[in-house]
Amino acid sequence: MITIPQLPAPFAEGSHAYSLRESMAYFESLARLTFCLANYPQSAALGMPPLKIPSKSGYGAYLGLLHQLAGRPGADPKFIEMVRIQCKASETGLGDKTVREWRNSLSHGAVEPSAAYAYSAQASRLLQEVHESVKYFFSRWEISGKEETGWCVVGVLNPLVAVSHSSGVLGFYDGFEVRGRDYDVDYQTLDAQIPEFSAVVTSESRDIHSALREVLPEDSKYADMVAEIRRFHSAVKKDIAPFAEKIPSPRFDIAENNALFTVSWKLRTSQGWENRRDVFSIEQGSNRRLWRPLTGADKIDNNYVEFIKDIASWQVLRERLKQMLESVRQDNIARGVSEFGFNGFDSYMSKVPRRFQDIDHSFELGRSERLSSAREMREALDQAVKKRTATPQVFFLTGEAGVGKTHTLVETAWERLAEVLEKEEEYPLYIYMDCSGIPLKTLADAINSYFNELMLGASGQLACLCRNGLAVLLIDGFDELLGGVGYKDALGVMEPFLDSLGSSGTVMISARSSYLANQYRASLEGAQLLRQSGPEHYLVRLLNWLPEEVEQGLTYDLGNGFPLESIPVSDMELLRSPFFYLVFVEWIKSADSDAKFTEGSLARILIDKYFEREIGKLRNSRVREISPAALGDIFEQAAELMFEDGVERISLSDFNLCAQSALEIEEFEGHDKDLDARLQVLCGLEVRRDDDLVMFGFEHPVYFNEFLLRSLLKKFEDSGWSTNVVRKELERSVLPEHVVRGLLTEEMSNQRNSQLLGRLGGVGGSIDGVLSSNLGLLLSVALVMPGGIQLNHEMLNINAMTLYIGEAAAGRLILVSSRAKKLRMSFRSGVELVLDGSDVEHLTLIGESAEFKLSDGSIAWINGFRVGVLVVEDEQGVVKHLLDSQIQILDYLMSCGFTGLEDIRERIVGLQVSPSVEFTKRVLNRMRVSQKAALVVEKKTYKPGRDAEKWMEQPVSDAWPNMVHALVESGAGKMRQINASGPAKMFVSFSIAPGILLDGNGNFEPDSRIDDFWERIG
Repeated sequence: MITIPQLPAPFAEGSHAYSLRESMAYFESLARLTFCLANYPQSAALGMPPLKIPSKSGYGAYLGLLHQLAGRPGADPKFIEMVRIQCKASETGLGDKTVREWRNSLSHGAVEPSAAYAYSAQASRLLQEVHESVKYFFSRWEISGKEETGWCVVGVLNPLVAVSHSSGVLGFYDGFEVRGRDYDVDYQTLDAQIPEFSAVVTSESRDIHSALREVLPEDSKYADMVAEIRRFHSAVKKDIAPFAEKIPSPRFDIAENNALFTVSWKLRTSQGWENRRDVFSIEQGSNRRLWRPLTGADKIDNNYVEFIKDIASWQVLRERLKQMLESVRQDNIARGVSEFGFNGFDSYMSKVPRRFQDIDHSFELGRSERLSSAREMREALDQAVKKRTATPQVFFLTGEAGVGKTHTLVETAWERLAEVLEKEEEYPLYIYMDCSGIPLKTLADAINSYFNELMLGASGQLACLCRNGLAVLLIDGFDELLGGVGYKDALGVMEPFLDSLGSSGTVMISARSSYLANQYRASLEGAQLLRQSGPEHYLVRLLNWLPEEVEQGLTYDLGNGFPLESIPVSDMELLRSPFFYLVFVEWIKSADSDAKFTEGSLARILIDKYFEREIGKLRNSRVREISPAALGDIFEQAAELMFEDGVERISLSDFNLCAQSALEIEEFEGHDKDLDARLQVLCGLEVRRDDDLVMFGFEHPVYFNEFLLRSLLKKFEDSGWSTNVVRKELERSVLPEHVVRGLLTEEMSNQRNSQLLGRLGGVGGSIDGVLSSNLGLLLSVALVMPGGIQLNHEMLNINAMTLYIGEAAAGRLILVSSRAKKLRMSFRSGVELVLDGSDVEHLTLIGESAEFKLSDGSIAWINGFRVGVLVVEDEQGVVKHLLDSQIQILDYLMSCGFTGLEDIRERIVGLQVSPSVEFTKRVLNRMRVSQKAALVVEKKTYKPGRDAEKWMEQPVSDAWPNMVHALVESGAGKMRQINASGPAKMFVSFSIAPGILLDGNGNFEPDSRIDDFWERIG
C-alpha cells in the first residue's frame, strides 16, 4: 500500500502557523508527487507512452502534465477528479494573486508581503483538500521493489518514485544529472525530517535506465550545444521583447535545435514600425554568438552585441543621452548658484579627488587592493560588466547627506560619455537617472518614467543594454523614490528590473548612509534568511574631504588672507562635507569682512541651510507640507529624548513618536505612511542596526548639541528661566559644553548669567552627581564669557573639570564642598575665591609671587587644605614652579601673600611623624583629588613601576611596599593578581576611600581599620 504522509499539524488544522511561501511549495510538491506516481501506471493502463518531463518544470509544468494525463481517452474518472481538484486549487485567488501565481512569484525570489499571513489560513484549507484527494486516490495502490533503486507501482516499472533504503521514506523525482552513462537522480519527499535523497541508476539496470530515458529531458552527445542554442533562443526573445511590437510576436522559423536560426519580427521606431528578419548563429568551439540582418553579407561575423546596438539605434541613443546628461548638469549648476550664490564647478570642489571606502562585497573582481578612488570605481564597474557572475551585480554607493553622491554620479557618467563619444572607446556607457520625486512603486516603473521621452519601455530596453555589457545604470537618490517604496523592501523594489536583467548586468544605486544601515541591510538579510540568492552586491561609501583638503579649498576659494585659525576645530570638521563647505564659502563671501566665529555659531548657519535643502527635497517628494520649524522640532524632540535617557540613539518607534508629536499626527496612516518612510532618512540622521533593532542617532555630535540647545532654550524661555525648571533639566544628564555655552550666550547678558548662577548655586546635588557636574560646567563657561562676569556667589557641591579665573571676572566666589580637577587663576584677576572644604587637583597660578602680592585677587582656604599639585606659569605659559608637597605648596603661597595658611601649615607639620607617613599622605591626597580608588603594582616589588599612570606619586619609591602591605593587612584594601603585559602585576583596591583614610571618618562611627592602617605606616 502507498502511504501518503500526513500534512504537518499547522496545515492539517487549517491554521496559519506556516508561511505563505511554505504553503505554496507544498502545493507544488503534491502536484509533482501525483504526476510521478501516476505517469507510468496511467499511461500503461491506456496502452500509451508515458509523458516526458520538460527540462524546466515548475508548478505550472506539472499541472500541465497532470492535465494531459487526465485528458487522455479512457482516463480513470477518479484520477480526473483528483486532477480537477488540484487545478481548481491552483487557480483559487489569495488576495491579488492565485495560488499558482503566488508559487511562481515566491519561487523566483519575491519577498513575502507583510499581509501574507492573512491568506495562510485559506491556503491551509485548500492544501488539506488537495492532500486528502491525493491520499484517497493512491491509498488503494501498492508499491513493491524492483532491482536496487527502481520501484513498481501496481506492477508497472516506475523509476520516478523510489523508497529510501535507509529510512523507508517515499520519494518522487526532482531532477537528475548525467554521470557518464549513469543517472544520478534526486528524489523529493514530504517528510520534513528527510526532505530529499539521491539514487544512482546505472546503465547495467537496463529496464530502469531505459524507463528513465523515456521521460527525462534529452540526453545526447550534443546536449551541451542544444542547451547553448536554447539559451541563445531565450536571450534573443528576451532582448527583442522591449523593442518589438507585441502583435504579432517574434517568430522563429527553424527548429530550436538548429545552430543557425532566423527570427521575423516588427521593430518599433519613431515613425511606427519596421519589419525585420535577423539571422543568428553560434560559432563552433568558442560558442561565440553571432548575428547579421538577412539582407546583409553572406558571412555571419558580427558579434551579437552589434545586433543590440542596431535595434537600440546606438549612435542616436548616445547623442540623446548626452543631451539629457548635459541638461542634468546645467540644472545642478543652476541649483548650486541658487543655493550657494556661485557655480560649485568653478570652486575648489571640482579639484578634490573623490575617495571611497570599500564596505562589503559578495563577489570578487580580481583586485589586489580594495576600491578607494574614482578611477578604481570605474575600473570595478567595468570589470563587473565583463565578469558575468550568473546573477546581476548591484553596486551600492552610500554616504551621508551632502557628501556629493549626485555630483559624483553625474560627473562619472559625463566623463565616461566623453570617452565613448570622443575616443570611440568600447567601454560601457554609464547612464544616469535621478529617482527623487518619481511617483511609482518599483524601480522598473521609475526607469520608464524618467526616460519616457527618450525611449518607450525604457526599463526593458535599458535592461537589455545592461545585460549585454553596453551600459551600467547609475540610479541616484534611490531612497527618494516617491511613496517611500524603497524603504519597505529595497530588493523587492528592484526585483522586477533585476529579474529582467537575468543572469548578468551591472547597476549602481546611491542612497544615504541611513538607508543602507536600515532598509537595504534589512532587505539583504531578509533574502539570506529566505535562502534567496538575490543580486551580488558591492557596498561602497563616498567619503568626506580630508582636513587638509578643506584648508586648501578655503585658501583657493577665499584667498590667502582668510584666517583659517578663526574657525573652531569642531566646525572645521563639519566643513569636510562638500555641501557644508559650499554653504560656508557662500556665507563668508556675502558676510561682513569682520565676521567672527564662536564655537557652534557655524553649526547654526549650516543647519539652517540644511533645513532649506531638506524642505525642498520633501516638497519634491510630494508628501505632507512641513515647515522648517516643524522639521526642526522633530530633531529637537529626538535630541531631548536622547538627553533624558542618557543615550546616543533612540529606537525607530521613539523616533516616530517624536515626528508624530512635532507634526501633530496621531498615526502615520494613508498618505502619511510615505512621509514616515521619508523622514527616516533625513539629513543629519545616522541609522544603525543593533541585532534586529533599528536605532536613530545624529551623524555628528554638533547636530545633537545644536538641537538639544534649541530644545532647552525653548523650554527655559517658556518658563521664564524658572530655577526649578532649569534645575530639573540639569539633573537629567551631563550637558555637552557647546550646549552650556549656548545657554549662557543666547540673547543673555552677563548680568543675567550671574543671576542664574546665583539662583542655582545653592542647590548643588551630590558631588558625583549629574547636577554637580552641570553646575561646574556652567560656572566654568560663565567665568570666561566675553565682557566678564560680576561674581557674588556661594556655590555648593560643584564638580568642575576646569575653572579659569582671569582678568574678566570680578567679585567674590565661595565654593563649598566642591571639587575642581583644574583651577587656573591669573594675578590680574579681581576675584576673591574661598575654598570651603573643597578639593583642587591641579592649581595653576599665572604670574610671579611679587605680582600676586599686588593683585586684588586672592584665595582663602576654610575647613582643610586640599591641593594636589601647584603649578606656577608666566603669562606666556612657561612653567616656573611645579610643587607637589603640601608643605612646599603652603610655603610658596604664603610667600605670595596668601594669608590664613600658617595654622594649616602648623597642623600638617605636627602630623609629620616620618617620611613614610608624609609619602602616604601625598599618595592619598593625589588619589582623592584624582578620584582614584585603586592602583596597580608589580608583584615582585609592590611598586607601581616606571609604567605607572602620570598622576602616581614617585612610582619607584621604596616607600610603596610599606604602604601596600599596611593597606591590605589592616583591611583597608584588597589585592589580587591580574593578567597584564610585562612583569606580573597586582591590582590593589581601596575598601576605604583615600580621602577618608587621610582625614578620618568625620561624624560617622569610628573605623578601627583606619587607625590600624596608620599604625602600620609608622
